[in-house]
Amino acid sequence: MYLSRMRYLFILLTFCCMSSITAQSNDYAKELSTQIDNDAFLLKIRDGYYSSGLYLRYATANTTKKGLKRIQTIELGQQMYTPRNKAYAYNNIIDRPYAGYLYAKYAQKTILPKAQQLEWSGALGVVGPSAGAAEFQEWYHNLMNYAFFPGWEKQIPNQLALDASLQYTAAIQPAKNGLARIYPTAQLNLGTTFSNLRTGAFFVLGKAEALHQ
Repeated sequence: MYLSRMRYLFILLTFCCMSSITAQSNDYAKELSTQIDNDAFLLKIRDGYYSSGLYLRYATANTTKKGLKRIQTIELGQQMYTPRNKAYAYNNIIDRPYAGYLYAKYAQKTILPKAQQLEWSGALGVVGPSAGAAEFQEWYHNLMNYAFFPGWEKQIPNQLALDASLQYTAAIQPAKNGLARIYPTAQLNLGTTFSNLRTGAFFVLGKAEALHQ
């Protein structure tokens, strides 16, 4: 049974990798990619919180009138959120409500001088049963022979989701040969679904092309 589950996971991961590899090329200014997130890929025994995500993206690159590189992306996505313990469906104690989120998003990223990045986005969607998260989890868990979470009848009711985001990323390159880079970033999210301020940093090791190329 375990090998059967791993076989399906391998197929899904291979599909995602092939989608990204075939789309990424310096010779093209357009990209079509898919992304699948799931707790099962981390070999977790339990689902919980952000449990699953499905994404389809189409991106195009062009140049602004000022000569800056600009990347425009259209994204369709579905996200699934569940409590950590399915037993919460049988009592009133719950650490996170069941919720599905289905949306369409437009994002625009501009590469500024000195490897800075400025990105804004807007998303329109729905939270609730209309997002189809319960049906997708039931199908997926049947496919993988996983237990089904019985608390979806208590999920967040349908409501409109309208969100906007603004993100700024800088670049710190301590090594003169360009083999190591640090990208501090800050992101502001405002909307009916996500409202928060996030800060952090990315560490990149290895030789890479300049962001404007």
